[in-house]
Amino acid sequence: MFAERERSKSISDQMKPSGRHIIHIDVADFPIAVERVLEPKLRQRPVVVAVETTTRSLVFSASEEARQQGIFRGMPLYMAKKQCADLRVLPPNEDLYRRATQAMMEVLEKFTPVYEPLRFGHAYLDMTGSTRLFGDVKDAAASIQREMRARLSLGSSAGVAANKLVSKVASDFVSGLGDRFGLYDVRRGDEEYFLAPLSVRYLPGVRNKVYDELRDLNVRIIHDLAEIHVEHLQMVFGRFGQVLHQRALGIDPRPVQPVRQAPEMVEVEQLDDDSNDYFYLLA
Repeated sequence: MFAERERSKSISDQMKPSGRHIIHIDVADFPIAVERVLEPKLRQRPVVVAVETTTRSLVFSASEEARQQGIFRGMPLYMAKKQCADLRVLPPNEDLYRRATQAMMEVLEKFTPVYEPLRFGHAYLDMTGSTRLFGDVKDAAASIQREMRARLSLGSSAGVAANKLVSKVASDFVSGLGDRFGLYDVRRGDEEYFLAPLSVRYLPGVRNKVYDELRDLNVRIIHDLAEIHVEHLQMVFGRFGQVLHQRALGIDPRPVQPVRQAPEMVEVEQLDDDSNDYFYLLA
């Protein structure tokens, strides 16, 4: 067991990137946050973004107040309305969200030319080459948060770490503490210790079937997952077992990569009734 653990740590050390400083910025419930900037009366109210043109519409985004009423993203809209009588439903406004995303990116590029926008309201920044200009990365993250609030009236959480995985978990972690505009810094070398007591749900890819299988193995926290030999994880999860093992140890060699195409919302039209009639679907 000890030899296996030492071999695993040796491999981990070889894969860990050195010298990187990554920030993950997260504007929670971005579509609703943007809508509230334009219409302050929406604040402190249960709000969702959804298409109301069909009875089978799903909730695209839900405010914290709506989630407190049991509403969640992907929930059928008719169920959400039954769950919350005073629910405010907003139609998706992709053009608005795209313009707000562009404004957010303009703030971020003042701090580093190397940033990677994800879905609306999320982005990674590689501050490795910018520390001489902005000093400590944690201070830079705090400056970004202040700038976004001052220029865009958007609050955000931030995670600072040596890689993308841990910075994302850090921002999720501080948001989970109830501080949706907080900042958490994971020092280099502390990745495994930071992750150890957290639920495995914090790790990307641990959802639904994977989570159920881990629960069947009595694996609840990331420490338990990190202690399982990688060969055993591969027996259960195939190639993804290797990825799980690396993530549990806080390993993520992926670089921050600017994307060519900005995030966008895709509107899906749902039929009132199921059909496999080709000409009906084509129409």
